[in-house]
Amino acid sequence: MIFGIVLMQKLERTMDVVTRVRAAIDRLNTDGSLPPGVRIDTFYDRGDLVAVTVRTVLHNMFFGIALIFLIQWVFLGNLRCALIVSATIPVALLLAVMITVLRGESANLLSVGAIDLGIIVDSTVIILENIYRHLAHHSPDTSRRR
Repeated sequence: MIFGIVLMQKLERTMDVVTRVRAAIDRLNTDGSLPPGVRIDTFYDRGDLVAVTVRTVLHNMFFGIALIFLIQWVFLGNLRCALIVSATIPVALLLAVMITVLRGESANLLSVGAIDLGIIVDSTVIILENIYRHLAHHSPDTSRRR
């Protein structure tokens, strides 16, 4: 049994490399360039890790939306405020991914999570709660003084 490792060069895209390696392995296994009875089998494929990571991010995003919606609705008692804050999460995630990709950086979970939840969603919660507080304390009689 012989083991081999395929190394990815710096600044390469993971799925592009995985696709090329899979194609090369399929070609080597089918074109007859290997001796009879010899076959290349993969035991760790980074593409599987990428798929699991994307699935985990989507699961956590939906769970986060539901949790933040429920907490906002319980504490503020306002359905509209809870919906606004919950709607910012997928938009913030999309913006975070777009920013990192446009800058040519890797969209890893730490940077996307920091931009998404740490900056955009957190500030949305603070601003919305402050607006709600001001509207709740606003008296209609004081705004129409003659």
